[in-house]
Amino acid sequence: MINVLTEGLTRIHDEILALRQERGDLIGDLHQEATDRKSAVSQMLATFSKDLSETVRRNRKNRTDFMANLRETVSNLQQEVRLELGEAQQALATLRMSGPKGLEPSKARRNQETRTTLQGKENRPVGRNEAVEGRDHEPGGRKDEATPKKSKLSALRRNRK
Repeated sequence: MINVLTEGLTRIHDEILALRQERGDLIGDLHQEATDRKSAVSQMLATFSKDLSETVRRNRKNRTDFMANLRETVSNLQQEVRLELGEAQQALATLRMSGPKGLEPSKARRNQETRTTLQGKENRPVGRNEAVEGRDHEPGGRKDEATPKKSKLSALRRNRK
């Protein structure tokens, strides 16, 4: 019986030692995997940082190139507009000088034609505050057309009663 007891205790002792060894190996493997993972994450972050700095550098270069091109384009367009404006002003001055009457602004001509039409046969221009036949002194210068309709309605209503 002592022999069986001794063999049982020896077997349990060996199993405990084997389990301790397995636990030590497992902990060692976990430490090695953690170290490898830290190294891989560090490399990945370094790659991200490198790619980001490259992207920032490339975008900055693209923006500066674009702005330089934009400034040049705007400058060229401004110069073209100035030249065309100068040419248009010269042409306008030439037209004004070419005829005895000169070039009348179209708005002034339209206003004069309207005033002449409103005056009838008179040749004098009508001032702003002067009354013209067919115009009342209401805003817009038109007769109120709602008044005759109202009087017709009131006449009809009176006839019904």
